[in-house]
Amino acid sequence: MFEDYKKLILSAYRKKVEQQLLPISLVLPSPAKLRDECWKVCENRFQPKDLNTLRDFFGGVNGKEDCLRVIKRFELDKFKPLINYLKGETDDPNEKNIELLAWLIDFQPRPYELGRKYGRGEDGGKELRPMKIPARVQQLASTAQLELVGYAPRKNPGLLKWLIPSAIAVVSATGFSIMQFRDKPPAVQAIVDTATSCMYWTGEQYKAVPCNTRPVNATVIGLDTFQLKNFKKVMQIDTITLRSAGKLWYLKRNNFPEIFTAPGNHPEQLNKQLKPLSAYMIKKYILKKDK
Repeated sequence: MFEDYKKLILSAYRKKVEQQLLPISLVLPSPAKLRDECWKVCENRFQPKDLNTLRDFFGGVNGKEDCLRVIKRFELDKFKPLINYLKGETDDPNEKNIELLAWLIDFQPRPYELGRKYGRGEDGGKELRPMKIPARVQQLASTAQLELVGYAPRKNPGLLKWLIPSAIAVVSATGFSIMQFRDKPPAVQAIVDTATSCMYWTGEQYKAVPCNTRPVNATVIGLDTFQLKNFKKVMQIDTITLRSAGKLWYLKRNNFPEIFTAPGNHPEQLNKQLKPLSAYMIKKYILKKDK
């Protein structure tokens, strides 16, 4: 039954969160972060067996290049049903959202096969216990009273009650944070383990450091292994050609684009999302500058 398949996926997601095996975009999901993560997954581990899942969610996808192209232009609002499910605001998501989650976390076996028997998962549908929150949550704690993740029981909790507006993280000198949730649902506490690695922006790329590191004029955030490996600032813009269109990302600052090698948020303005670099932008700012 699909219900058993869904429980297995949710159990796997929860386990990976606790083991800190997921990127921040899946631990603290937002529509923009999910779209970026979908692009990364398509780029790094596209598999033909996922084509039906991708077509059901994104539409016309016939291969990897189609997948990358469609995701770049995909409407952010269409990610909200999956986010609402992970937040516990709905307990009956469309099957295409569950299959997308299975794809994002690399759940095996996928996709769902009619007639195949699936177990119920390690949680067995029981009420979930409070969870350890990954160190990556530090990137929110470092910017004061932002929404953070947590877990609070609900009558129909789905997987997690993730975003709780009253949650405030306070990072202590002893290396952990405590989030307290008030009003309804009843108060619970979650410990943020900050003993694992974090990273900070050097001006050209991310550098991995212990989470208690305090570099000068830089913010330490949770480790994202994809960003650590792939996200770099393009320092020599004369290497950019029209063939770079769609393969780089930018944000305009001081009337000129700062260009990077991977999607995500600007490392010095984490609330600003990068845009794909178009041929128009290359002609206007890069090629014109070289003349």
